Amino acid sequence: RPPHGPRPHAQTGVALSPPGRQLAHHARDHWPSHAGDLHVLDLETRADRRLTATPEHEDPPVWSPDGTRLAYLSATADAANGALCTIANDGTDRRCVPAPTDFAMRYLMSWRDDDVLLGQAISRRTGEPALVAVPLDASEARLVDVGAEDYVSDPPGTLVLCRCDVPGLSG
Repeated sequence: RPPHGPRPHAQTGVALSPPGRQLAHHARDHWPSHAGDLHVLDLETRADRRLTATPEHEDPPVWSPDGTRLAYLSATADAANGALCTIANDGTDRRCVPAPTDFAMRYLMSWRDDDVLLGQAISRRTGEPALVAVPLDASEARLVDVGAEDYVSDPPGTLVLCRCDVPGLSG
């Protein structure tokens, strides 16, 4: 029991489903031993369903283009690189594969129509921030851009913005 009695969980990293009917979120209980789980909130009924109940730390998810699955990064304290996981929006059919080893994945940004995930990572070779494209099987991470920070994208992964220095534009 926490010191001041049970408290509601903290919500971070929300993602609206493509049809706009569900909100996926990462919820972390305030107990130190609990890393957090993924939930889906039905916006019509207000029913909140826990999708995962694992000891791993699960990062905020991104939706598949058709809104039937979620992808997220999962890590344990002793895992060097973690795993890339997908799960159906009803909590079934969880699949995890080791994350690519050439980049330290920081977070996922979008799930493209071609079943490729866009994510922010750190290059293990250079230590620079990078935008990478990772297939669902995590067979390899393809470098898209390097050197910028704070990449963000639209849900389908067709537009990417970043905070970056552009030579000739600084005042």
